[in-house]
Amino acid sequence: MNAASPGRAALAEAWRPQAGRLRALSARYRRKVVFTELGYRSAPFAAWRHWEIEDTAPVDLRAQAEAYEAFFQAVWGQPWFGGVYWWKWFSHPGHSGPASNDFELENKPAEAVVRRHYLRNGRMGSPFDTHPDGR
Repeated sequence: MNAASPGRAALAEAWRPQAGRLRALSARYRRKVVFTELGYRSAPFAAWRHWEIEDTAPVDLRAQAEAYEAFFQAVWGQPWFGGVYWWKWFSHPGHSGPASNDFELENKPAEAVVRRHYLRNGRMGSPFDTHPDGR
């Protein structure tokens, strides 16, 4: 979304056409959709052409957290959704924090967003389960 920090509602609405296409794809192939990489920078314009964000961009933890919230609001509970791999989470602790404008979630508000949704929704099924309609 072409805005520095558009907010959760606008971002969730922007997911709507994409979610419709993914739902159709899932139905066509009778498989759930797994996102093999999903992440947002903690900088202005986090949900828009992140590859254009300068390394020296200011930190915007709110923009990153709201982008994750929008994903959970728009996609997480959908029957066609099979899972997501978060970009970027390293296997060793302490590699990032709130001063970083990069993709890492660790020690940022976005980490709390992901944790809250995982705890609230419990474990998702396998992406190799049958199609949501039982086929």
